Amino acid sequence: HALMHELHMNISSLKIPIIQQEIASWCQIPEQLIFNCSGWGAKQLTQDPKLLPVQGHLISLQNQPELKYLINVKVIMQTPRGPRDELIYFAPKDEGILGITFLRNQSNANANSHEFDRLLQRSRDFFGS
Repeated sequence: HALMHELHMNISSLKIPIIQQEIASWCQIPEQLIFNCSGWGAKQLTQDPKLLPVQGHLISLQNQPELKYLINVKVIMQTPRGPRDELIYFAPKDEGILGITFLRNQSNANANSHEFDRLLQRSRDFFGS
């Protein structure tokens, strides 16, 4: 919070204009410097109370040099609350990544570590053991 407080003080004292807008093309922006805020600091930096943290889980794979394709599929998983749509994301980033979750309003970075096990199980179910 100290970093964001200092940043806001500098923005204010230097009278740096902040423009929040949606754009359809880079041609709409004449400025050479554009700051796109995402991640943990976005809510405080943009002063937008509607922003909620979203926690995601990815697993980095090893020894996948031939991985040249991407799979992004929705599967139905059984949970204690009944069936639920979940995603499997398999991509060739570095040696490969496997994911993903989108847990809304999760601000504790250490919570939900069980999601890694769930992610592995739905991948086993999809790809076969």
